[in-house]
Amino acid sequence: LAMINEQYDIDIDFLKGAIQKFPRYPKFYLLLADHSNEPENILKEGLKNCPSSGEIHIAYIRTILQKDIYPYVRIRALFEKARRLCPNEALVWLLSAQFEQPDMRQTMLEDAKRNVAKEELGIVWSRQIELSQDQEGRLTLCRDALVEVKAPELYLMNAICLWRLGQVD
Repeated sequence: LAMINEQYDIDIDFLKGAIQKFPRYPKFYLLLADHSNEPENILKEGLKNCPSSGEIHIAYIRTILQKDIYPYVRIRALFEKARRLCPNEALVWLLSAQFEQPDMRQTMLEDAKRNVAKEELGIVWSRQIELSQDQEGRLTLCRDALVEVKAPELYLMNAICLWRLGQVD
């Protein structure tokens, strides 16, 4: 769909028809929202039909954040709802943690490690390592992560930590 979108002018009527025929396919809502003056309404409809789509939750929250009219508590509630409905999606957890107060981020990332799908755990560990304040804490997290999960991004984070300590050239 992304390739079609780039090569041809998007047909709004086609997307609306596709949504009517396939209301549980989240990509159609995302494409239509990208080409609409009212993306919030389209994404709300997408959330009704695809409540477990983390992509739609994130797109909706980003749309709300751009308007800058909703209070922090409302945005936080939207992130909580997204985490509850899409507990396995790393992106939902990572953006939720980013929105949280700094002292709550580590706690949220710990929760994410318990909930996120195993194949996406590496990115959560990487973010937690990145947010760690001290070098020793980063190395400890790297060691724990390497035992827990086999992901290339963890090897990279570990190498960066060792390089910063001067233990690797």
